[in-house]
Amino acid sequence: GYHRTYKFVKAIEYTHGYTYHRQVMWKDYTVAHISAIPSSQLHNQRGCSIKISNAVLYLYDWYFILTDILDTLGWKAQNISRIDLCCDVNYFIGGLLPSTFIRNYTSRKNSYIRVGRKANEWALYGKKDIGGINLNSIRWGSRQSGVSVYLYNKSKELREQKDKPYIRYCWKGAGLNMGKDIWRTEISITSQGCGLKDISSSMLHTLFVDDLRNSEAIQTMFQTHAKKYFHVKRIIQERKKQEM
Repeated sequence: GYHRTYKFVKAIEYTHGYTYHRQVMWKDYTVAHISAIPSSQLHNQRGCSIKISNAVLYLYDWYFILTDILDTLGWKAQNISRIDLCCDVNYFIGGLLPSTFIRNYTSRKNSYIRVGRKANEWALYGKKDIGGINLNSIRWGSRQSGVSVYLYNKSKELREQKDKPYIRYCWKGAGLNMGKDIWRTEISITSQGCGLKDISSSMLHTLFVDDLRNSEAIQTMFQTHAKKYFHVKRIIQERKKQEM
């Protein structure tokens, strides 16, 4: 039919909890990783996992590639196990540098506060040397949470861990300043955090693959989660002058 031709090869990456792993190749590109046959007999033995490769997620037609692979295999998506929504910037509105925000947020003065129950429990990562302290990353929510929020220096990660030219290509196309560090706000959602409540109707909606079918839908989903999980207020303290 209209399907592309895919090739399955022995996988380099592995998904925990499965015994069968294959890379899905289209031409010379790895477009996805498939895992099947759960290692635990308590799980549905027909259950499988498909993970779209990171590079493909930066393409405009990633949704077509996913649905085409599923249709080719005769599979039907059941749920999302994990999805990471992100926004990359040089600075926030008003010219606030993310590094300055992290420093102010974690300082004793606490000039910023994140709104929500247990919202201000965080983990901080950085480096201390002779020149001072550099804060590189902050995470709200534990790794076991349904939704976690990360703010970190993505440029530093690409420089020191693994360069990904397709990310820099997207940055250039978006008009970001490549000469300065670019920071990423990332909202990581697991299956436990896929439930969303509509404020106007109070109806519960479960996040599904079709909700992320194009860039406009992804932007809407990111903004919806950011309003709830990255809602930050600035605290302004004024000193009162003593009367003479």
